[in-house]
Amino acid sequence: MKRLLFIGIVCGLGSLAACTNKTIPQDTFVFEGNLGGTDKKMMVMYEDTLQQRAYEEIELVDGKFRKELKIAEPQVVSVSSNRFFKTVGNGFIPCNSAYLMFVAQPGQALSVEGTLQRDFVDIYPSGDPENDIFREYTSAMHPALNACVNLMVANQTDSTLTLEAKAANERQIGEYDREMQDIRIAFLDKHVSSVGGLWLLEDMLIRTPTGMDEAERYLKQVDPKYTSLTYYKNIAARVQGARATAIGQETPAIRTSRTYDGKPFNLEEWRGKYVLIDFWGTWCGACIAGMPEMKAFAAKHADKLMLLGIAQERDESTWRKYLSKSEWDWKQIISGEGDEDYILRFNVQGFPTKILIGPDGRILKRLVGEEPGFYVELEELMND
Repeated sequence: MKRLLFIGIVCGLGSLAACTNKTIPQDTFVFEGNLGGTDKKMMVMYEDTLQQRAYEEIELVDGKFRKELKIAEPQVVSVSSNRFFKTVGNGFIPCNSAYLMFVAQPGQALSVEGTLQRDFVDIYPSGDPENDIFREYTSAMHPALNACVNLMVANQTDSTLTLEAKAANERQIGEYDREMQDIRIAFLDKHVSSVGGLWLLEDMLIRTPTGMDEAERYLKQVDPKYTSLTYYKNIAARVQGARATAIGQETPAIRTSRTYDGKPFNLEEWRGKYVLIDFWGTWCGACIAGMPEMKAFAAKHADKLMLLGIAQERDESTWRKYLSKSEWDWKQIISGEGDEDYILRFNVQGFPTKILIGPDGRILKRLVGEEPGFYVELEELMND
């Protein structure tokens, strides 16, 4: 069984106005330590000083490592090792229990030591107020999440399981789902005013069916010292986006030059026609799998329906390269920041998300995922 030898932070925090180590620049966070039971290389994921998602490699030499990250504000950072990924065929099931997760703060350093011997990451850093709080969540969530995902993997890969055994696993998965939701809610009830609490609330809005009324209730409880964090701003933007893009609402403006063909685009110019917006990504297999049917439907109704693709991408060049070789020849734009962050403004909580807009500019239908009969319903709406 893993024993945590040492986990600490260079200096403690009384608030977000961090007590800092004078030898560490104010835009820098230092992550260092000695870890056994992992790969020789790990990957750290964080938001850089421009608030862009960044990925950097960490090299371990005899388990020892040191990495400096340039960050602008406190945030939850994830460190991955391939050894803990839950593989299924050529892919894997993403789950946070495969990551070493902690709160990083500018001007500070975090040191970890230990040996990982289980099939998930069960090191939960502490030593300052924010990490002491966040480990309450990760130490409760990771064991349950790992056990749940292991059952999912077994049902997909173990050919010796009977139908009865798979059904039993599904029931157990359902029980774990309820347990994990209870863990999330209990943590938010106690710690929504924390870096980890706001990270979790945003993560829930993206990945789980969290109601906007519930999210708004939590936002009202947040201590003002946390309201400048990007997590808080993103949650507020999603709540506003959900209200603004509910069925029956006037569609928010889309005016951008972030187009594949390089020509400025204004959604208002399509007023008088139906518009189907498809939120997708080159990384999203389900998005791409559904495109042939969507293209055929659009061609059938070419006299009154326009298609608009809005992509969420880490790398714009990947998006352009993919489209250059694809058959998806309708108008394509890529989500950006601020007023051009259409993922936040339309509260996209999963991919693909499709939104049908009527000729009067009001939203008629929203769908997350791909469902049989979706285009039959669209046809009925368009023929009313």
